[in-house]
Formats: sequence, C-alpha cells, structure tokens
Amino acid sequence: MNVLRSEFRKLFTTQTWFWLLLGSLVLNALQVILVVANTHNQADYRDAIPGIFGGGVFGYVFMLVLGAIGITAEFRHQTITPTVLTTPSRGVVIGAKLLMYLVLGAVYAVLGIVLSLAIALPWLSAKGLDVDLGSDGIVRAMVGTVIIFALYAVLGVGFGALVPNQAAAVTLPIIITVVIEPILSAIPYVRAAYPYFPSGSATALLVQNSDRFQDHYTLLVPVAGALVLLAWGVVLAMCGVYRMNKDIS
Repeated sequence: MNVLRSEFRKLFTTQTWFWLLLGSLVLNALQVILVVANTHNQADYRDAIPGIFGGGVFGYVFMLVLGAIGITAEFRHQTITPTVLTTPSRGVVIGAKLLMYLVLGAVYAVLGIVLSLAIALPWLSAKGLDVDLGSDGIVRAMVGTVIIFALYAVLGVGFGALVPNQAAAVTLPIIITVVIEPILSAIPYVRAAYPYFPSGSATALLVQNSDRFQDHYTLLVPVAGALVLLAWGVVLAMCGVYRMNKDIS
C-alpha cells in the first residue's frame, strides 16, 4: 500500500496526467462529432456504434504515452535511485506502477464515455434515431474501450520499464501500433499473426462476433483479445524488471 500511495503522489505532483487526459477527451469529442455528423439513418447508426460510444478508442495513444512517462520520468530525473532504495524489489515497484496505470487508464476511458454520451445522445435524438444503451453493441463498445485504455496504459509502462530513454519509450510504441502494425497486417503470411498484435487483440474487444472473420485472418474472441493485450504489457514489464535488476542508471 505504501508503494501505491507513493506512485499516486508522484502522478499528481505534475500536470502530465491532466494534459494527456485533456488531449484524450478532445480527440474523443472530435471523433464523436465527426461520426454523429455523418450518421443519417438507423443503418448508419448501427455501423457507427463503436465510433460513437467507444470513448474515443484512438485515445489509446495517450495511454501509451501516460504509462511510458510514468516510469521513464524516474530515469530522466534520477528519482529511480531513491525509489529502489526505499523499495528494493524492482518487481514490486513495476507492479505498483502497472496497477496504478491500469486503474488510471480505466478512469480515462470512463470519462471519455461520459463525454461521448453527453454529445451523442441529444444529437442522435434530435435526428430521430433510436438509441438503446442496453444493446449488445453499445455495451461491447463501452466495456471494450475501458479494457483497451487500461491495458494500453499497462503496455506503456512495460515499454517504459524496458526502454528507460523517455523519447524512445514514448515514440517507439506509437510508431509500432500506428504505423508498423497496419503495414504488417497487409503483408501476406505475416498478417495471419495480426490478431495477436496489440492492435489486433484490441480490435477483438470492439467488433461484433460476425465481424471477426476477415479476409486473411480471424480476430480473437474478446476475452482472448484482452488476455493477449495484457500479456504484451506484462511480458515487457517483466523484461524491464530483469533489466533494472542488472542496471537502473
């Protein structure tokens, strides 16, 4: 508990969390506005559910940055030394950060979903569209987004633990998930592994079961997608713990 309290204090002694939250909410609002503006009938609405009620799912980029900065800032400002002197176990330190940013990612997602509802519900009602918040598609979009945000924050911590250079830890996962993974998903033979990439496993949490079957691969079921995405973050974090056991400078 003392380690978690320490991580909580570290987080809120800077404004990084606030600006990343603001960026995530702005991106979310822009996404909802764009999608709802182009929704003209009930068929459009059904297809647009993930984009409307997903809490700005592309905000996962901010979660990667948040998690990475959460640990690399300690290396950058050399506070990692007193941290491990206070808590010698590197595993406990990284574990506390993983838990802290897992929860924080979920909170960011919930705030994004609330904003989505505030924008979309009155607008869709004004368009005469029927919205059922208990429908499977909306529930899937909301729950999936919370899980994605939380696990991408964990993934960011994992990258940061493995790559202590802040610039590299922030840019590398973004390049991989935004640029490299889409390219790999289009390459024959390689794309068969796309469902096991972070982006592919995250997509599995949002799509309907009928949409899991793509031309060249089949997305995982939601539970498997969440476990794969979690495994990426945990394995990277474990590699980071091993590296820190050898050298924290």
